[in-house]
Amino acid sequence: MRMPACFRRILVALFCLLLLLPAAPAAWAEENDPRAERGELSVVDPEELQAITDGLIEELQLKAENISVGYCYTPTGETWYYNEDAWYYSASLYKVPLMMLYAEMEHNGELTQDSKIRGLTLSYAEEAILVYSNNDYAHVMMDNLGGDRTCREMYQQYSTMQPEDYVSNYYDYSYFTVRFMTDVLKTLYYENERFPNIVESLKQAQPGHYFKLGDSMGYEIAQKYGSYKEATGNDYNHASGIVYSPNPFLITVMTKNTGMIENLVYNFEQKLLEYTLQLDGRLEQAQADYEAAQQAQAEQQRQAEEEARRQAQAELEAAQASPSPSPVPEVTPAPAEEQAPSVAPVLIGAAGAVLLLAAAAVALALRGKRRRRNAARPRRTEQKRRGGYTPRH
Repeated sequence: MRMPACFRRILVALFCLLLLLPAAPAAWAEENDPRAERGELSVVDPEELQAITDGLIEELQLKAENISVGYCYTPTGETWYYNEDAWYYSASLYKVPLMMLYAEMEHNGELTQDSKIRGLTLSYAEEAILVYSNNDYAHVMMDNLGGDRTCREMYQQYSTMQPEDYVSNYYDYSYFTVRFMTDVLKTLYYENERFPNIVESLKQAQPGHYFKLGDSMGYEIAQKYGSYKEATGNDYNHASGIVYSPNPFLITVMTKNTGMIENLVYNFEQKLLEYTLQLDGRLEQAQADYEAAQQAQAEQQRQAEEEARRQAQAELEAAQASPSPSPVPEVTPAPAEEQAPSVAPVLIGAAGAVLLLAAAAVALALRGKRRRRNAARPRRTEQKRRGGYTPRH
């Protein structure tokens, strides 16, 4: 059976309306992801960082296997490592994630700055451990949480490393990698509100030493050093921190048996500061390109939607021109700037139009059926009058 032309027009119009329905926002996950604010831009060149590191290792006459470097450009979150899988005795670096545990308790309302932990107020413990690197008080705070191993298991929440990535020396002797320590700094930087007073304390630590050996162009630096010489003779020296340049960067340098440690880490900080300031120009251009691409995409989508609306309107007008028992409502698209951002009102309106059009289609079909039935009745009456009609039972 051939479908009536008016019914075909209605179906086409319904299809066009479905095309106009807005899809569920594909960017929902991005809108709830802090990285979306950075636009997933990429400006860091790993080869450049590799060249900087190789150059310093050669200049300072270091053994490449005895040094590891971690770097993060915070506006984009891009992270780069040199010798990332090497494990070093952490020395005092562990004090950063240790005190982050207590700061998070304060953030959650479990503690205050005046709360006492085994006789130490939290404020005093933070200053003694982070600013002056007091070992005795750090051990008190660790014991309060259940001991060394328990604390190291708790530190893992601040890193993206998987359980299988950790070696036994991490649990038994507090060995870290630059990847782990950079993850800790990233958590501290990007979620600083969770850890009150930690960054403020680290900004006071070791003035004139390590990353603060020089003036670093006057930028603030939150840092923590670690230094320990084992009985076996291995000498571990590290520094990890946040440099608050216009676009801050994170840096961790871990070494074994290198010597000249303060001069070494300061040289790395200076080279990476120069590099970061260059990245700022790239970032500005990348952001401009990203915004231009977004605007072009939005304009293409607007034009496509406008064309779909015109086609739907034309099909609806053609359908309205055919006889129907009830008028088909005219769909007039609202200007883009007046449309509600919510999907629900559009869905409800479209659903209503679909129901009206469907009702009209059904009515047309029934009307045609009645016409055919009425047209057949005179012929049957005439046949009966002539005796040629036999009623069916």
